[in-house]
Amino acid sequence: MNDPDDLISVIVPCYNYGHYVIEALKSVADQTFRNWECIIVNDGSTDNSKEIIESFIGGDTRFQLINIRNSGVSTARNTAVMNSRGKYLFPLDADNKLYPECLERCIAEFHKNKDLWLVYSEAELFGEEKGLWNLPPFDYKTMLKYNMIDNSCLFRRSDFDRVGGYRINMVYGLEDWDFFIALLYGCRTDQVKKLMEPLFFYRINASGRRVTVEASGRQKEMLDLMVYNNFQIYKEYFPLIFKRIHAFDFQENMLNKKPVKFLVKALIGLSVLKAKLTGKNRIHK
Repeated sequence: MNDPDDLISVIVPCYNYGHYVIEALKSVADQTFRNWECIIVNDGSTDNSKEIIESFIGGDTRFQLINIRNSGVSTARNTAVMNSRGKYLFPLDADNKLYPECLERCIAEFHKNKDLWLVYSEAELFGEEKGLWNLPPFDYKTMLKYNMIDNSCLFRRSDFDRVGGYRINMVYGLEDWDFFIALLYGCRTDQVKKLMEPLFFYRINASGRRVTVEASGRQKEMLDLMVYNNFQIYKEYFPLIFKRIHAFDFQENMLNKKPVKFLVKALIGLSVLKAKLTGKNRIHK
């Protein structure tokens, strides 16, 4: 039986995904776990997203649609959370969808272990690619180098409030990675649970936000900004590297000296991140 105190708020930002969003919402409606609400924020879409969402939810009070001016995905998610009532949060992008047992499996882990901070799972790719997306097991220091947690995961609303939500300066992507760095700071490895089964579908498409951000070159700026946002954490975990740049003024370093390219190359040497960090890394405000 569902505990009434276990209300899960599914958070769905939508910008011009009218052709996908119904699949996402239908997957929420089909959950075997019934104690949920779904807060959808239409982030100033210029397509027919608003009308499509309104038509789908009809009089179903479990769904709530909020329309705002286009403000970016971080603001859209924060707006949804501010209008939610759940003890737990589960973000869901409007072009993805959930397995029917997703919420039930995730909340069961919190019942087993009251010390958990977050639960995530593997995913199944769909759209232009098929197959399993095998996400690595959680390790916080490793996560500072590359993210292994997708946005679709379960965590407590109280922890969201503790870190202040998604940072709105991450306007061109990586806002979920930036958020998890803040959310999971101080947790033990055993306080993040990875489920070894796919519980959501991750869409691959050429017009997806992650692909278009990479193509535009904006991702380099967001990597700089992510280290800027979490500077003290990176400094704590990699103190030797920061001794190399301690003589420079912090603001000048972050805005003019391009430290992140140096930092990540020195930390990791992973070819994939080296490729992402080629070129200019100046932050544009």
